[in-house]
Amino acid sequence: MSEDDNQDSDKDDDSDKGATQTFEVEDLLEHRVGDDGQDFFLVKWNGYTETSWEPEGNIGSELNSLKEAVKRRCTGSDTKQPKEKSGKKTKKEKKE
Repeated sequence: MSEDDNQDSDKDDDSDKGATQTFEVEDLLEHRVGDDGQDFFLVKWNGYTETSWEPEGNIGSELNSLKEAVKRRCTGSDTKQPKEKSGKKTKKEKKE
């Protein structure tokens, strides 16, 4: 490899420094609302063991249906699964 080749490969490395990396979301684990009212999601990244809280804007719009499902699940407002069954009552233990 010539000295000129080394300089060219260094230039390629420098050009990547300003590039934005894209990471693939494996799953959205939780949802919370920040003090400013902004939605945040706990993201499990594909290929990584780490998770991170990310603002909704950092997660692609192609995952909107997943975001909505996580919001419903975390707030307990999923209309498909009622919180309580009205027909059944549970017995409470009597305190003595």
